Amino acid sequence: MSTPQDVELHHALQRIGNSRLPNTNIYNITDLTGRGRGFIALQDISKGTRILAEQALFTIENVPRGGRLSNTNRTHIINQVNVNGPHHAAFVELFCPGQGRPSLSRRFQANNFQMDRGTDRLQVQGIFLQASRFNHSCLPNAHFAYNDTTGCLTIHAIENIARGKEILVNYHQRECYRTRAQRHTDLSHYSFTCTCDSCLPDIPFGRSSDGRRSYMATLDGRIIHNENRYGPGDRDQLENDLNDLLRLIPMEGAFYIPLMDNYHRRADFFNEKWQATNSGALDTRKELSRRAMEDARRNLDLEVTCMGFDSPDVRETLNWLCGLECRGWA
Repeated sequence: MSTPQDVELHHALQRIGNSRLPNTNIYNITDLTGRGRGFIALQDISKGTRILAEQALFTIENVPRGGRLSNTNRTHIINQVNVNGPHHAAFVELFCPGQGRPSLSRRFQANNFQMDRGTDRLQVQGIFLQASRFNHSCLPNAHFAYNDTTGCLTIHAIENIARGKEILVNYHQRECYRTRAQRHTDLSHYSFTCTCDSCLPDIPFGRSSDGRRSYMATLDGRIIHNENRYGPGDRDQLENDLNDLLRLIPMEGAFYIPLMDNYHRRADFFNEKWQATNSGALDTRKELSRRAMEDARRNLDLEVTCMGFDSPDVRETLNWLCGLECRGWA
């Protein structure tokens, strides 16, 4: 017998219209002038297609979040990739930024992916030989995520990608509200300068991008500040800010993490209003329920698109969605 979660996932897959598994014939890793190596689409790739699923070459635990590698981290890397180590030949083929003699630490930091949500201070990071070849764009057409269920890093198309186009990910996909200068500082240790449309101040999109992202950061800060405040006007301000942010994010690009986060927030907001509304106000409660479930399903659709139907994050979202008290009214 199907569970409510199974039913919701089935409907999400129908809405998305794509759940294909990885197919190595849809891309080619090739040399690109001035960009090292990169992934080029060999055919049109539909939004939601899983482009890659790859297991780690090796992993490092207890990596400081956003900081320097510890001596223990460095020792682990050396044991894995020194001349006599099991992964030396493959690892040294990866890009190493900076001048002078290549450094194992610099090479690791330029190519690793986070594999868990980590604690406030520590993360698990891994090296994935193929995924490390994806180049960066602040306006990506693909999304990376680690799948605890399959033990693989996955790459999914988050836009339709035409044959011959490069497949690009955002190396800092959780930091979508940063300005051009801030992003270039964040990316400086990779030894390249992004030239996506958002990073070009001489074109209309680039000129408007910084202002839009700065305002989005302001909205996000106000939303976080007001989420648990119930003073006069706080809830109205929260709703207005959520509406503005969800209107602006798609204008800047396919930023699925902030879209998911804020659809989730707004669904919780409408569910809360539904709970607080008098049970006799049937039309009002029905409309609030409809809006909550619409946002919750938008969140689900985005997660399935960029993480895959088998992602544990999708299962967590399904459990949350099916637990919304207003669900039966939608």
